[in-house]
Amino acid sequence: MNLRLILDENHLAFFILKYNSLGENIVVFDFDKTLTYNDSLTEIFKKEIGYRYHLLVVYFLFKFLSRFGIISVKKEKELMLRFLFNSNKDRFDKACIDFAKSVEFTPIILKLREYILSGDRVILLSATYEKLLVYLFPNIEIIGLKLDLCGNKINGMSTT
Repeated sequence: MNLRLILDENHLAFFILKYNSLGENIVVFDFDKTLTYNDSLTEIFKKEIGYRYHLLVVYFLFKFLSRFGIISVKKEKELMLRFLFNSNKDRFDKACIDFAKSVEFTPIILKLREYILSGDRVILLSATYEKLLVYLFPNIEIIGLKLDLCGNKINGMSTT
């Protein structure tokens, strides 16, 4: 087994694991702040908040609470899904698709494409919502955040 962490020349948070097993290379990329410059869920929240300042206050309150360990980051995000999207999966999905159309990628995206073209098995492993990742990368194996649903209502988030 050959396991390597590779940093790019700009010292961005570059996360690649390369594993050789029976001649097959498996390359694993993270998404937020590796292939993109920012946290995608934060950007979706900001876009949804827009100029509604009362929601901005709520957003910063939840950020403050999670920053100081009063609530978990997971709980912070679940609460924002409730406040911004009324826990409605379709509304959140639409916001994710709209966001996907304007994602700004880092130069590391070129490395991802390089590994795909060379025939390596590429996996995107991320705490980003899986549907957003599938929309952006339909032909890559993805392990991402899933929503716990009851019908169309978001009850929570999980990574399993």
